[in-house]
Order: sequence, then C-alpha cells, then structure tokens
Amino acid sequence: MHSTVRGNGNRPLKGNAVRGFVALLILLTIGIVLGSRFLTSTALGDHGRQFAIAFGAPQGSVMQMHVGVPPLIPMADPPDISPTGVTRWTPWIAAHFQLQSASGKKVAIQKIGTSGMLVGSKAGGSPEFALAADLKKGESYTFDFVPVLAKPERYRYSFTVPNEPSKVGRRNFDLVSN
Repeated sequence: MHSTVRGNGNRPLKGNAVRGFVALLILLTIGIVLGSRFLTSTALGDHGRQFAIAFGAPQGSVMQMHVGVPPLIPMADPPDISPTGVTRWTPWIAAHFQLQSASGKKVAIQKIGTSGMLVGSKAGGSPEFALAADLKKGESYTFDFVPVLAKPERYRYSFTVPNEPSKVGRRNFDLVSN
C-alpha cells in the first residue's frame, strides 16, 4: 500500500519518493554544516601575532631595531618575581623572544622602557615596554616569539634589515610548526 501524503496536491507521493526527499534534505543539511565549520575554522584560524617594529638611524653598518611588546603579552605567561619584588625580565625575554641571523648566530635583545620610534597609529597603541637589538644593515634575520613556554606555539617573523631608517609598522609573526 502506498502513502497518501500529497506533494503539490495533484497526486500522491510514493513512499520511496518521500524517503528520497528526506535523504536529500539530510545530505544537504550535513553538507551545509560541514561547509560552515570549514569556513569558520579558516576564518577563525590562527593568523599570527602582530608587533610594532621600527628601525632607527644607522650607526655605520649597524641599525637598531625596536619592537613594541603589547600590554597583554606578559600576562599570558608572566615573568618570575624575586623575593625582593623585582621582576626578572631578562630571562623572561630570552625565553619568549629569540632573534638570530641567517647564519644561526643569536642576537642579544634588551628591554628598554619606551621608544620614540614606536609612536603613531601604526604602533597600535602604547606598548607595555619595548625591546631593542643591534642588527647589521642588509642582513636577514628570523625573530621568534613563544607566547606560553608550556605550549608548543611559536610565531616567526623573517626579515632583512633595511639600509635606511624605517618608520614604525605592524609586522605579522606567523605561526610555525616546531
């Protein structure tokens, strides 16, 4: 016996047609859900971390780079504090920021309070503090940032030092796999 469900009112729908229509709706719904999850994961994926970076006036073959560290960065994995209440920034910076030349030589990074180079709308607001490093003009470097030491996330910015001073700009550190 056939179902008496009517489609458009002119003729009865057969049982197989109803099941086929329901199956098509289910497949369409699954396709929409999977497609939206893919698009959402792509849109909400990790697009890296941005830091304000500027290059100062050259001193011979050396140029100083300043990096603005946003206020929330130290809060994710705070530095140790000594028993006398002194924040231990030097080991924290060494663990979270690694700068090296193309030949693999590590470059020292110093914490400085503020920087006159990190001003304006391109700086993205006032940094918590600034970092400074002396680099050789025209050489290539990689600069890594590790937000939380207990997690495997690492972000990298690869660049070549300009020959002339460069105003502040937001540079993207891309997520890299270890």
